[in-house]
Parts: sequence; C-alpha cells; structure tokens
Amino acid sequence: MEGTASEDNLMSLGADPNKLFLIQPEEGTQLTIEDVTERVKEIVSVFGKEKVPVVIVWDSLASTATKQELKEGFNHNQMGKLMPLM
Repeated sequence: MEGTASEDNLMSLGADPNKLFLIQPEEGTQLTIEDVTERVKEIVSVFGKEKVPVVIVWDSLASTATKQELKEGFNHNQMGKLMPLM
C-alpha cells in the first residue's frame, strides 16, 4: 500500500532499524526522482563493492515528481504516469 514504508511499519515486519536507509525529504521540501535515484546509486556503489545484499523500498515511486514536474507544477491527480517507464 502506498505511503506505508515508515520506520515503525518496517520494524514491525522484522527490519532492523540500524540497517535501514530512510530517504525522506526534509520538512518543507519534496524529493524528486532524480534525488532518490542519486541516493540509491550511492548506497548500491558502497555496498556493491562489499558484495552486501541490499533491499531498496521506494515508497512511493508513483508520487515522486521529477525536477521538471516540480518546475511546471506537479499534479498529484496524474501521479503514476512515469512509474511504468521506471
């Protein structure tokens, strides 16, 4: 379900909070697809060298805008259009 990957919910599923990378926007800001993608690349490059398995949960790709959409005015009624492309 969209918007349910909070630290508390993940812990209730057995995830160790000390092994979680939560990528969340700072208050008053919005993360873009480009921001999250860059952070994912950083995580994978660090842990990939060590051959450590990584599970990445992106909650929610459908409601993450691109930088261009934010410039033009992101319309939440149209969210999910880019998801099939990803």
